[in-house]
Amino acid sequence: MRGCTACVALLLLVDAASQRPDIRALERAAEASPKDAFAHAELASALAEAGDVARAAESFATAATLRPDDTQLLFNAGYASLQLQKMDAARGWFEAVVARASAKPILKQARLKLAQIERDAVRPERVLEHLEAAIAIEPQDPGPYGYLGET
Repeated sequence: MRGCTACVALLLLVDAASQRPDIRALERAAEASPKDAFAHAELASALAEAGDVARAAESFATAATLRPDDTQLLFNAGYASLQLQKMDAARGWFEAVVARASAKPILKQARLKLAQIERDAVRPERVLEHLEAAIAIEPQDPGPYGYLGET
């Protein structure tokens, strides 16, 4: 627990000029507690906010690997991979969300991201599968219906 306490203390550090988390302090926290998913997730969030998507993706992947049942970490790893155009990696992370998620909002979002990936891969049958699943989760939400016109 000492490592976790140190991580929390370091997370409170912010760059006074930008009011952003101190990335170096977060890196030290993740290095000091390499098995602490929270430390890696906080580092990943700070890196993403700073525009360093490649390093953010690595940190989200580390955090998600450490806590494979945390669907938010899995989703974030997928989203960062998607931003880097690493479609196979993104697909894997989003499929992991679908396999584990019980919360409807994140499950729907993962299905929509999978539909996007499959659309870009020109797999219309898979696009429809994911869109139908997203619609079934929340039929009153008009958002997923808009994607149907794009397939």
